[in-house]
Order: sequence, then C-alpha cells, then structure tokens
Amino acid sequence: LFSRNGKFHVTLEGRWNEERGFSIDCRQSLYDRRHNFQNVAIYVVFTDLRYKHNRTILERLETKEPLQDFALWRFSYHYVQMLMMKHNFRVQYITTPGWGSQSSMAHKNSTGLLGQLKLRQVDLSVNMVYVYQDRIAIVDYSVVVAMHNCRFVFRHPRRSNTRITFLQPFDNSAWLGLITGLTVAGVALFCAFRLERKFPWNVSRTSQEYLLTIVGFICLQGFAGTTFLNASK
Repeated sequence: LFSRNGKFHVTLEGRWNEERGFSIDCRQSLYDRRHNFQNVAIYVVFTDLRYKHNRTILERLETKEPLQDFALWRFSYHYVQMLMMKHNFRVQYITTPGWGSQSSMAHKNSTGLLGQLKLRQVDLSVNMVYVYQDRIAIVDYSVVVAMHNCRFVFRHPRRSNTRITFLQPFDNSAWLGLITGLTVAGVALFCAFRLERKFPWNVSRTSQEYLLTIVGFICLQGFAGTTFLNASK
C-alpha cells in the first residue's frame, strides 16, 4: 500500500545513537489518533496490466477462491477494506492499463499507476510495488505487508564463543542425551533382532518396525528455551 499527500500523526518513542543504542524517551501522556475520517472519499488506483478476465477486476479482487493469480493484490485489496471499516472512509477505485511512471506535466494527467501517484491524482494504490530509488521520490511507502522472497543468513561457526553454530539450537546436554538414547536404542534393536531370529513365533514385530518405533520416540524429544507455536516433528 502506498499513500500520497496525506498527514501522519507521529509519536516520539525514543532516541538512538551509536554509543547507547536505542533508549526510550517518551514523555507524552496523551496521544492524538485519527480514527474517524467522517466518510471522506479516497481515490484508490490499481492496474490490471491488460489482463483478460471473465469477470470484472473488482470481482476478481473480492473473490475468496484459492489464491492463484493476483494473490498479493487481493491481499492488499482486503487490507484496504479493513481500513475502511476501522477509520470510516469510502473508496473510489480507478483502473489503469499499466504502471506508467511517465506523465504529462503540462496537462497534469497520466494513464499509469505511478504517474497518477506522482501527480497526486490518487491517494492509495492497491498494487504492491518494488522499492526503487527513483520511486521513493514519487510515492510514500507504507509498512511492509508482503515479502517477495526469503533470505537466510548463516553465521560463521568460529565466531561463536559458547557453542558451535551448526549444532544449535540444541544444548550440549541435549546432544549427550541424544547420543545416549541412540546407544540404548541400538542395543534394544540388536536384542530384538536376535530374539526375532531365535524365537520367530513369539515376536509379532519385525526389526524394521522396531527401528521405526525407536526413531519415532527420538523425534518426539527435543530441547528448547522458548515455546514454538508451529513446531514440527
């Protein structure tokens, strides 16, 4: 979402410097928040990129079908709908055939999404746009509402003073218990295999089933200092 030519209520939460870092320095006791926009009309623009639809573009954005194409735009559209209910304003949608950052400054018009934002013909954009240096001077970006990709950062193991990075998040005691459990499981599996060969009529499970059961018990164990909401096994 992107806004243009709007007002923001800013609250001083703290200060930051290189020596002390972030320090909370909030002396305000009352805060002014604008919750009711009194049903003001806000112009919202989005581009369909000349995509052929069997339905109108608004019907595509309002659908609750499984996410396929226009997933991020549908998410942003519902985000605007929630803001409408919270802050009491109405929306007038404008469609454009493309991005079109070029605009005619003489006639003060543009057929592109970025051009209309640049000329302040619209207030918000449903389309999510990459952050580029030339676009920062044209539009005001909101908070991040979607991620394009995920990047993983690996620390060098020799820079850790407490434990090896590649063995985290397990503690050393957890690894000791895991090795002990594997040793006991190996002995139990060996005994079960010998008993299976010696007394095949008294053993109902095979060695593969014993191995699968032991591995399952090991996978159910773990060590963590915090609670995980979406833990996997």
